[in-house]
Amino acid sequence: MISIEDLNAWLEKYDSNAKTDVLLDLINNKIKIECLVDSVISHAQQDHENADMFYEQMWIKNQKPYCHECKSLNVATHDQNGSPITDFANRNGYCFNCNDYAKIKGVAHDNDWNNLLHNACNGVNCDNLFYRSKF
Repeated sequence: MISIEDLNAWLEKYDSNAKTDVLLDLINNKIKIECLVDSVISHAQQDHENADMFYEQMWIKNQKPYCHECKSLNVATHDQNGSPITDFANRNGYCFNCNDYAKIKGVAHDNDWNNLLHNACNGVNCDNLFYRSKF
């Protein structure tokens, strides 16, 4: 059984900036509940490696990438050459709303979004396309 202390400790580590984000993501069907529960339990048992793994797995795939800070969909995860955008400080993209590097959520894997956009080009030269999630 998960105690309120366990949940608060998990929220402090994984969602300390906005504790309502997890609730909103649950309501909007962006989180797999079973992975959320496994992450909270693992964290409570001091198994941080598995807690991190379950946290990453709890996000439902194939959602549009969005900025963790401001929730904007106006983000990029790859540059014009298809290289991942990063500042190597655990921020995996750029938010045009924040005008800064940001932690982008909703990205299944680093290359999935890039491949989706390239496949969407359907043979058209998309070398100059700036990889943004806002269409």
